[in-house]
Amino acid sequence: MLNRIFWSLALGAVFMPCIAQPQVDITLADNGNNQLEVRLRPNGPFNEVVSGVVFTLRWQETVSPVLSVFEPTWPQSEYVPLYSTPIVNGGNGYLYRTYNAVALSLLSDFGLAWEGGQEYTICTMDILAPGAEVFLGNDAYTAANNRNFFVSLNGVSRTGTVYESPTPSTRASAVNSGSGFIDVLLTPESDYFGWVNEIDFTLRWPANGASLGAIEQADSVLSNLPVSKMGGEVTEGGFTYQRFHGEGTRSLAVSHLGWMANEDHRLLRLPVIGTMTDATVADDEWTNDHDGNYSLLLNGEQRASGTDELLTTTGPGFAEVIPMMQVVNDELRVTTSPNGSGPLLLTVLNASGQPVAQHRAKWGVVERISLSGVASGMYVLHASTTSGPVARRFLY
Repeated sequence: MLNRIFWSLALGAVFMPCIAQPQVDITLADNGNNQLEVRLRPNGPFNEVVSGVVFTLRWQETVSPVLSVFEPTWPQSEYVPLYSTPIVNGGNGYLYRTYNAVALSLLSDFGLAWEGGQEYTICTMDILAPGAEVFLGNDAYTAANNRNFFVSLNGVSRTGTVYESPTPSTRASAVNSGSGFIDVLLTPESDYFGWVNEIDFTLRWPANGASLGAIEQADSVLSNLPVSKMGGEVTEGGFTYQRFHGEGTRSLAVSHLGWMANEDHRLLRLPVIGTMTDATVADDEWTNDHDGNYSLLLNGEQRASGTDELLTTTGPGFAEVIPMMQVVNDELRVTTSPNGSGPLLLTVLNASGQPVAQHRAKWGVVERISLSGVASGMYVLHASTTSGPVARRFLY
């Protein structure tokens, strides 16, 4: 304890003029790939000195060895230089290993900075005894032996809590980007920083000769979760289908990425060859029969929670009402079905569900809805018909 107080007082004197530092939480996450990751999570921005870190892992003494030697994670290893103490028996039925880091280097020295709410992996360990319970946190033994979780920033104690990183249910959808591309988006219910072990899904669109070009992925996504087409396009029952599969290479946190809650994260983009009326991430009879339903393994758990199909009700299919929609400059051009009848009201809603444009439309024409003055972002086209409402998201 005296050692910790000395470092805190000494470094605190050096960095006293600095602004308030964030609190820092810690988690031990099973990434579903036979590994455990230790991650730090600040609750605000920071780019100075992570002056001290202490945490302890515990497991039953009857199970050993449980974990491999830790592997530091770059670039966190540059400013959190971890080392571990020997394993000790606490005399209470558990074995303990404590990990420490003392540093003097600024994050900014390496061109780095923390963002509040982001998880940063500082090390990984292979699980050598699958099923063994490993605990990160404080107990009577760690408290009595100066092994409790502790973090100091700029020499000031900023110890937060031990938390469980969530593995959220995640929706998949396809949207027309308005520039000749279809984007596939993933939307988690809570923040996620773990491993995307596998993803499978199928895109479906009305058969009219249109096709999808080569997959385009941002470099950061491609290095973390590369996705490929599975076989060729198949046309059946008036629709064309294309299956996709991807396997993750490491956790999002290790890749310095994260999916924020209720935000759309683009998995890939596909150029449209021809005129595509409406693309959907499908879960229907065809996908069920051909192993093409939406599936998403996060940290080794099935977390797929639905697709575009959820945007419609028990009314007509979206393509039966709106065969085609496209953003051109500052207009949303909506082609309405020639087979419809009765009143047709088109409403554009923003991400908060507030209407930003509304238009009483006719059937069998191309309606033009002005989006002039509307901010860029995700919107929903809602069409109200006598047979029921339909809706589809799009990017502007």
